[in-house]
Amino acid sequence: MKEKRIRLFAVLLALTLVFSLLPGLAPHEALAAEESSSGYSASFTKVDFSGTNVRYIYAIGYSDQGIYCTGSELIGREIPDGAVEEYEGQFDVYAPVLLFISYDGSAQKLAYTPYTMEREHSGKYSYEAECYMQSIEPLPDGSFAELAVFSENWNDDPTLTREDDEFWQTYHYSHEYYLRHLNADGTEASVTLIPTLEEDYIGSFAADAGGNAICAMGNKLLSIDMKDGVANWITNLSVYPDCILSSRDGSLGFTAWADEGMMLYPVDAKTGAVSEAVALPSDAYQVIPGNEEIPLCYSNGSNFFGVKPGSREKAVLFNWLNLDVAVEVNGELYVKDDGTVIGLVDGRVDERNGADGPADLENLVPDYQIFTVSRNPDGTSDGKTHLTFATPWLDYDKRADVLSFNRNSDTCHIDILDYSVYNTNEQWDAGIKKLQEDLLSGEVTPDLIALNSLDVPLLAEHGVLEDLYPYLDASDTMQRSDFFPNILAAAELNGKLYSTDSGACINTLLGKSDVVGEHPGWTYRDFRNALSSHPGAHALSIYTTASEVFSACFALDFNRYVDLAAGTCSFENGDFLDLLTFAGQFPLEYDWSNYSYETDSDQVSVANGSQLLYGAYVANVYDALYFASTFDGSPYTYIGYPVSSGTGNCFVLEQGFGIGASSANKEVAWQFLSRYFTAEYQQTQYYLPSNRNALQAKIEEMMQMRYRTDADGNPILDEAGEPIPEVRSFVYNAKGEEVPIYALSQQDADQLLELIETTTRSQVMIEGLNTLVEQQADAFFRGELTAEQACEKAQQAVTDFLAAKG
Repeated sequence: MKEKRIRLFAVLLALTLVFSLLPGLAPHEALAAEESSSGYSASFTKVDFSGTNVRYIYAIGYSDQGIYCTGSELIGREIPDGAVEEYEGQFDVYAPVLLFISYDGSAQKLAYTPYTMEREHSGKYSYEAECYMQSIEPLPDGSFAELAVFSENWNDDPTLTREDDEFWQTYHYSHEYYLRHLNADGTEASVTLIPTLEEDYIGSFAADAGGNAICAMGNKLLSIDMKDGVANWITNLSVYPDCILSSRDGSLGFTAWADEGMMLYPVDAKTGAVSEAVALPSDAYQVIPGNEEIPLCYSNGSNFFGVKPGSREKAVLFNWLNLDVAVEVNGELYVKDDGTVIGLVDGRVDERNGADGPADLENLVPDYQIFTVSRNPDGTSDGKTHLTFATPWLDYDKRADVLSFNRNSDTCHIDILDYSVYNTNEQWDAGIKKLQEDLLSGEVTPDLIALNSLDVPLLAEHGVLEDLYPYLDASDTMQRSDFFPNILAAAELNGKLYSTDSGACINTLLGKSDVVGEHPGWTYRDFRNALSSHPGAHALSIYTTASEVFSACFALDFNRYVDLAAGTCSFENGDFLDLLTFAGQFPLEYDWSNYSYETDSDQVSVANGSQLLYGAYVANVYDALYFASTFDGSPYTYIGYPVSSGTGNCFVLEQGFGIGASSANKEVAWQFLSRYFTAEYQQTQYYLPSNRNALQAKIEEMMQMRYRTDADGNPILDEAGEPIPEVRSFVYNAKGEEVPIYALSQQDADQLLELIETTTRSQVMIEGLNTLVEQQADAFFRGELTAEQACEKAQQAVTDFLAAKG
């Protein structure tokens, strides 16, 4: 075992030489989309579950021959007499199963005896117990190591059932972990109870060919001799292991975050010795063994990396989306000796297709695919038009959009240029800065650009972005009148639209109409008058500070004080003085140690009248229902923040995508981007849509009273035979009691539309400039400057800033 540990450590230290010899594997050199896609290709094989009723797969273990995994097999349904099935599958009965999936896609059940235990449970009521396999690892000799969990739960009170609220107040739960060594035929060779405390949780384990294993719980490491059934604590570590792994030579180790960053620790499972750690990249949480050429690899869900232990460097081997591999790939993978990367993805269609009885069990069809990523050194063309999509990062939904486009297009393919590979713990925004620099310099000229976190005005000024209005106006399916003109205008720059505009959220203040008036918009004087007419009440949440109020109001009124086009500013006027004195009435800081959620929350305070205004971030139609319900039927107004003139409600726009002005494939790029303007797309999104039809559909859905139904869609009736309304959420009344809310009223819907249609502002945040002004305001709040001095210093600071910018 010592020899193996030394061999692993030696391999890791030798990686510097290995990487220096590998062409194209220097850190980030494979970033270009054409490089990261042409070097590899992916193929997909559908898993054939015919002859089984397997519905779900859990633990996965890979070998060179195929995939071993545990799953659940649907074996029937048990519906208690008189019971009503409230949701599909409520009374389904499953049994654990052990499968072998060959890389040709064929699946077969293996002989397997689940771990079972009969536990005395007299005096434990509503008792339930189960054993399940949490993880599995195939061993070189054809046997298996299995981590099994035995759990039980019960109640001490025989009069309570699980339907009673009081049941959960005296509810008990316990679990135990067992490491089983299974023979190749699935029979048990040995079992070891892992000594744990009730709060301990084991996430993973690794085993070697000699029957030794390690697992971790918190900062504790455990060694297990599976042959003798003995488990011993190794040590209390100074770190918390993230990933337990077994190298290809059988030696063991774990990754953990230490003071120096992410590290890899080789472990001798027999002796408990933990060797000196070596450095890993900061995001290398789930490292997997590679092959002789690239001994360690990992995925972050976007890219697949080769690792150079002993430094923080990493090499981008390929981007998952460029190979049309599902976007959620960041879990268990396997690298074969030849460098082929294999994984299992779930695209299950979990539908009953009209099934209403045991005879239709086979209609629940799981849909798993094996993907195989192989080297493609000849770079054979697929004959498609390839578009480059440059992005500082891409969230899950947008990655899914790209994947869907690629899989459904026979002529085009979008290749991702992912700049997040430049990010480090020390520089989390390095990719953003690098992408912006490359775009401005012309180093990259992508067809599509994800604009989140980029300086869109600067990119537009330098001619990097294409105006989208001509494409929208030429559309056969959309026209500008389909959209709220003020939301489009909020995204415009000099009358041009450079970014997709799928919707927005609105930042506002909400108050009772008899306090703040019936229509949005007020000045600082109006605000002071409203507050003075309600002595003893505080205006906003009691934890609101002067700097927070000032920052919000200044960003809203930015164009009143600064003319970026002319390069001038005006702070020595009554408006800015009003802003300073207005914000100065709020506290410098709040003592959170005295905060009480029962008595100090916004909901309770607004309901009982001790707070006049509700800071409301209206992100979607549901928020309109939620905030309106706070006022318990009293008329209310989205009054907004006080500003020098107009309405102080502001849009926070959904960050979108643009077309590169230098693209040779602009029409194809628009084919992809146009989806973000459609009502069908915007109806599925979280925010307030810019498309009128999408918003109207969301409002109509929220206005419908919903009722509880059973699995067949029939209403569930109360004791009086009436359908039971479905509660969408709860708000708190003046006494702090929960009050259910059900549906949006027509009046609430009308007020939401008024809010959207009367909002014209967006917060203006110019890097460096806003901070300069906020610094002078903070000095006034702390008493270091008078209001007049703060105005003078803000004037000088911004004048100098604008002059330096030219």
